[in-house]
Amino acid sequence: MRRLAAVFAGDEVSLAERRRWSPVAVAATSTLWDEDAWYAIQAREVRYCREAGLLALLVTWVNSMAVYEIWHGDFAAAASLVAEAEAIAAATGSRRSPTGL
Repeated sequence: MRRLAAVFAGDEVSLAERRRWSPVAVAATSTLWDEDAWYAIQAREVRYCREAGLLALLVTWVNSMAVYEIWHGDFAAAASLVAEAEAIAAATGSRRSPTGL
């Protein structure tokens, strides 16, 4: 799990592999309490989804990032991310669970 977290926190993973395995890597980072890798993976996925306009994926990553912010006590950032996730879900009709909320 440590290797997975380290590899996915870096830039050596292809886009296709990131799409497939980033959720698993995030689970590994939270299990290991590797907050730096956890943040790095999620921030990259949020950034990529925003840039590419991948709203269906973005709502998941934004919710996940909100959980990270809650764990770090930044409730204002978490609330902003939750609002973004709710707006995306409303616009796309997504039924994703609001984990950040």
